[in-house]
Amino acid sequence: MMKIVDGNGTAFSAISDVEIEAVFASRYENNANEFWISNDGDEFPYLVVLVKDDISCLQYFSDEDHAGFNSKGNESEDGYSLFYINVTEEQDISNDMVVPVSKALIACKEFLATRTLPQAIEWTAVAE
Repeated sequence: MMKIVDGNGTAFSAISDVEIEAVFASRYENNANEFWISNDGDEFPYLVVLVKDDISCLQYFSDEDHAGFNSKGNESEDGYSLFYINVTEEQDISNDMVVPVSKALIACKEFLATRTLPQAIEWTAVAE
């Protein structure tokens, strides 16, 4: 079972793709949310997903000794997209990390099934 905590601190459990889709549909002001996804009871690995409207960015952490991975979006897209952390705290994310929400949802479903770095999207390793 996956534990999902959103940007408001609300905890959800998901064991199916349908349940993940329902959680992803929950949005707060600015049509945005943040999700911390892990295997229930485990600290690692975990996936963090920021969503706003139809865009998202993801971060994957395999263990405490690795800096993680960032989603890889369109590298030719200049600028930043505005996301929200903890519902109201603004966070500009480089557009080269931004992917469509539809791809993020596929990656989350894969994470639910494999508990490993999803291959549904491309990743960039974070330099330590």
